[in-house]
Amino acid sequence: MGETSDESRNDEDDVLARKLEAVVWTFAKWPEQYKRMKRWRARLDDPVDDVERRRDDFYAFFTAAYHLADWISKDTILSEDVRTAAWNFRHTGTLALAADVTNGFKHLKRNREPEVDAGAHVSLTDGGLFKLDTDPLDVTQLGTFVIAGDETLEDAFDVAHRCIVEWDYFLRTHGLLPATIDPFGPKAK
Repeated sequence: MGETSDESRNDEDDVLARKLEAVVWTFAKWPEQYKRMKRWRARLDDPVDDVERRRDDFYAFFTAAYHLADWISKDTILSEDVRTAAWNFRHTGTLALAADVTNGFKHLKRNREPEVDAGAHVSLTDGGLFKLDTDPLDVTQLGTFVIAGDETLEDAFDVAHRCIVEWDYFLRTHGLLPATIDPFGPKAK
């Protein structure tokens, strides 16, 4: 008597873990920036006739995605290990490219060494050819907006989607993303 099965303990552990996630999401500040990043990503799917507004939406998204690391690293409800890991994570994968887009957008002159491509920026294709350096490239397989730079030419919607996927992976790995959040975020066009 009084003994509980392993299955019962696991169920109790799961319930406790979900309650802990709810507490973190209630008192932590970083989820505010995470949700902002997701809203900016969702706006990229809204119909817009003004291409400059769409470009601004991309810059706002990449800025929010890159600066999520700042919010996590300064949120003292989180462990020092998680805060340090987030700060370092911003230099990896697609987020490193987002860092270059953000830095180039934010400053007239770059204030740090590039992560991936010093010239990375949001650009508009004309639907067929895009000039990178001196050679025209066929971009018919890319979306209307691209991340272009000295060494980069990628569909901007795809880059935005990968930023969400990478952040969701980081947050899940560190136990910060509740199971109720879609791990893939809004789908890229």
